[in-house]
Amino acid sequence: AAADGAAPPPPAPAGFAGAPARRLPDLTPLVNLTAINLADNALTAVPPALARLPRLAHVDLSANGGLRVAAPLTPLLTLPDLTAVDLRGVHAENGLGYWSAAKCVTMKHVAEFARAAKRRPGRPVRVLVEVD
Repeated sequence: AAADGAAPPPPAPAGFAGAPARRLPDLTPLVNLTAINLADNALTAVPPALARLPRLAHVDLSANGGLRVAAPLTPLLTLPDLTAVDLRGVHAENGLGYWSAAKCVTMKHVAEFARAAKRRPGRPVRVLVEVD
């Protein structure tokens, strides 16, 4: 407790927001991690280690316009505590008025994940996406 008797503020989520990463550190030892902010990191793939973090509840992958999702994201739905995934801005492609074939595949998997997350028994997952 704080000196004035109030509870201390909750810890900030682990994150690397706004600091483009070429390569993320090994996340698998962080078994008690509940939130991660990987926004605006120029990620090109969803780190597979996320699906192996059993306590993860919040994942922010927003503003990673170069993100390519070549396989379903459904392994994330095996995380029992997962409640929110932010995928806003992953649809963006610089300078194109249309999506490339790779981005079409990415958005197909994002849409499938959003539908599956909504239907997850017991605890639906909120998926934030932009549609324009």
